[in-house]
Amino acid sequence: MQTEKKTCFIIMPVSDHADYETGHFKRVYEHIIKPACIEAGFEPLRADDVQKSNIIVVDILHKIVNCEMALCDLSSKNPNVLYELGIRQAFDLPVALIKDNVTPRIFDIQGFRDVGYDSTMRVDQVNSAIKQIADAITATYEQHDTKDNSIISLLSITKANISEPVKLSPEMSLMMETLKSINDKILKLEPLIDSQTKHTNTEGHVPNKERIFPFESNTTSFKNDGHVFKLSDTIYHKKFGKGVVTGIQVQQGTHKVEVDFESVGIKVLLSSFVKLGHQPFM
Repeated sequence: MQTEKKTCFIIMPVSDHADYETGHFKRVYEHIIKPACIEAGFEPLRADDVQKSNIIVVDILHKIVNCEMALCDLSSKNPNVLYELGIRQAFDLPVALIKDNVTPRIFDIQGFRDVGYDSTMRVDQVNSAIKQIADAITATYEQHDTKDNSIISLLSITKANISEPVKLSPEMSLMMETLKSINDKILKLEPLIDSQTKHTNTEGHVPNKERIFPFESNTTSFKNDGHVFKLSDTIYHKKFGKGVVTGIQVQQGTHKVEVDFESVGIKVLLSSFVKLGHQPFM
């Protein structure tokens, strides 16, 4: 009979960071962290995997304190990562630390051991990083009693404990079920939303008929940094490149601008992120 794999919760950045290429941390997860966990005999689980099944953030915290093992990537000093790491350490649970070679050591946890990896993910470096991280996961899990990465042991304090579950009232239970139902419906729309940016016409623009949520203008122009912006104006954005203004809205004094970009399709931006001219937005 095959034994069920232990779960390793992955604490790491899940969104893009300005100092890294788009999709960088997704590649780190797929090509370094995930293979390392599997090699160490653990099933990897990321926060966004939990979010896809339930909208309640508490479920993520529940995984942090209930998974047999955790791996934390400190790269980019992401605040959410440090928060989740703090929760894991507060319960004195095993967690292995890793960090890329371009992120400076964090002062508050610089005394703890971590495994480094090359942020460029060069082919000749990846296999070595996988092996070292897998060894760190195994050693941390098997030798947790040594308390090498334990802030509880370092401070000689009592670890946090999980009390008995709180029984929800019928009203609260109904609200939670409603939220979950809404989330399930949103998840069903995700493939349609993704297709909005993938299916383009011959000019690289997303056809209006494929817009899932129409953006209805309630004004025709706005002023920003001395320039007057109008519908059909060409703008430039640092990340998305060249685009055309297709809608302008004013909501509680804030201008929102719908732009049809040649590279990614339709995006809605705040007016402060829009610039006229023939140079990329900086």
